[in-house]
Amino acid sequence: MSIQAQCPKCSREFQISETWIGKRLKCNKCSEVFVVTRASVSVKSQALPVLQTADEEVVPLFPAASDTQPAWQENVPRVRPFKASDVFHATFSKSIESLSDTGAAAKILFTNPAEGVREAYQKLGKSKALQVAICCLILFDVSILIDGYQISRNEEAWSIPHTIFERVYRDSPISFYAKLSIVAAIPLLSLAGAMFTIRSIARGIGSWQSDMFVGGIALVPFAVVILASNILGIGNVEFILFLYLVVTCLHVLILFHGFRDLCGLGSGFASYAVPGAIILSAYLTKVVLFSLLT
Repeated sequence: MSIQAQCPKCSREFQISETWIGKRLKCNKCSEVFVVTRASVSVKSQALPVLQTADEEVVPLFPAASDTQPAWQENVPRVRPFKASDVFHATFSKSIESLSDTGAAAKILFTNPAEGVREAYQKLGKSKALQVAICCLILFDVSILIDGYQISRNEEAWSIPHTIFERVYRDSPISFYAKLSIVAAIPLLSLAGAMFTIRSIARGIGSWQSDMFVGGIALVPFAVVILASNILGIGNVEFILFLYLVVTCLHVLILFHGFRDLCGLGSGFASYAVPGAIILSAYLTKVVLFSLLT
């Protein structure tokens, strides 16, 4: 049976089913939410569609719980009210999980930086591997910024870089750091681009996330040595050169296993792909460096 309900705010009348007595309804005209009570309704002889007037509907808003519910509501799950604490808890749990996976991958790479490339990537997955690549880029960027500042301020540094860096820094320190940040991104992007190009030509496997991941972790040893060299100073140049020799070997091994294990290339093809990627990366970095700082 249909009954007639009236909005207490705008006095708009609606034809609804008697099953909605005790439920909360929302007026389509003024958006007032009200509870339908028996005292506020009158019975109509004709049977009309539920929640239907001649021109529009009345939308129910979270009906109150009762022993009897409309048929359409029987199998509809209740929506849990939004809580900011739920978002914080989910974000915190996801961050802890990401840090845990990243720590496990870092442990794999530290114990076996060459052959552990594939295992670390599989441990992380595409999205987390891309996040690790971005973190590696930030670390490398910071090391380049610190090294550039030291070169610009240290008169004992190599004469040509010192002269160029000092002039650019003196003209505009903000522009100096901005240009160095751009330069620091070139090695990673060029390595990833070279891996993508070679992988596409050779019809290998992998993805652009894996290319970024390999390029990122291949630069981490250089970032560590650059930071260490600024701490040790120019007086320990022999030891610094030894460290650069070690990290160059690690760089080559990481790229080789990236091409072989993640790109699916043969060992022979990967052996030639590595020097090609390094030469391309070094050349593009030099071009961008001197175009920005000269």
